Formats: sequence, C-alpha cells, structure tokens
Amino acid sequence: MEAFLKLFGNITILEVVEFIIAVAFFVVGLVKFIKFVNKKHDVEQQRTADIQEALVGARSVPKCQEHSKLVHEELKTEITTVHDNLETKILNLEQKVDMKIDGLQDTLDSIVAHLKEIDDDRKKRERNKAREELLQGHRMFCDVDKNPMRAWSQLEHDSWMARYDDYIECGGNGDMQRRIYPDMCDLMIVHMDDEEKLYELMRSRKL
Repeated sequence: MEAFLKLFGNITILEVVEFIIAVAFFVVGLVKFIKFVNKKHDVEQQRTADIQEALVGARSVPKCQEHSKLVHEELKTEITTVHDNLETKILNLEQKVDMKIDGLQDTLDSIVAHLKEIDDDRKKRERNKAREELLQGHRMFCDVDKNPMRAWSQLEHDSWMARYDDYIECGGNGDMQRRIYPDMCDLMIVHMDDEEKLYELMRSRKL
C-alpha cells in the first residue's frame, strides 16, 4: 500500500478520470476502426464474388444460347408433329362425316321413295274409289229410265262435284273429263228451297 502511495500518491482524481476517458476514447476508436476495416473487407469480398459470378455467367452465355436454340428446335419439331397429327385427325374426321352424310342421304332417299310409293298407292286407291262413285252417279242421274227429268238436287250436284274434284286431285283424267263430266253438267239443278220441284223429282225417279 505504501509502495502504491509512493508511486501514485501525487496523482489527483481529476487526472485519473482524464486518463480513464482517454483510454475509453481510444478503445471506442479502435473498435470503430476494426468494424470499418471488417466492413470494407466484406464489401471487397462481395465485389470480388460478384465479378467472379459475372465472369462465370459470361462464359456460360454461349452454352445457354446453344441450349435455348436446341429447346427452340425441339419445340418447333413438336409443334409441327402436333399440327400434322391434328390435320390427319381432322381429315379422317371429315371423311367419316362425309361417309355418315352419304349414308344418311341414301337412307333419306330410300325413305322418301318409300313414302312416295305409299302416297302413290293411296292416291291410286282413292282415285279408283272416286271413279267408281262418279260412274255410279252418272249411271243413275243420266239414265232416262231411272231419272226421267234428267235433273238432280243442289245437294246431289254439290256432292258429286266435290267427289269429282277429289278424283282430279288424285290424278284422274280420261273419259271422266271428256264424257262423264259434260253429261253431268247438262243435268238440270233443282234448288233445295224449291220443295215442289224436289218432290216432283223424287217421285219421278225409278231407283
């Protein structure tokens, strides 16, 4: 203790404080300097790494371009293949559709022909039936023995003429138009409101 006092006995508290502050400033400055040096080193190191990476990237550009060109060619080939396959499928589909349409057209033509046969047969039977009824009316109304007055009522006239129109509509012609129809037009028509004449007509007939 005595030795300490002899060595530092003349130093005041103010001097001690100033010494401590100086040491503290020195330490703080040293720490900041060390941090600055480390940061600058890190920046230089990162810069060096970036330059190396850029150099590596620059050396790999031709390879990337070659790879890109290869990928482009492969993609172009695939697109061409898909396009050709699609055209082939579309062509096959069009051919199948055409075959279906042709088949449907043949079926439709067959159905239309069959329906025409049915209609022609119906018209033929209707025409024959109408012809028979018209001839029967002609034999009755134009026969002097059966119809001495050679007359018919308005109702009989309208009914026979309507049947004659049916006959013509079904394709009837020939003697019916040239001979039968003119004979029927020559008959006298007795109107339905002429009751006396109608009564006389009915009494004169010999059916």
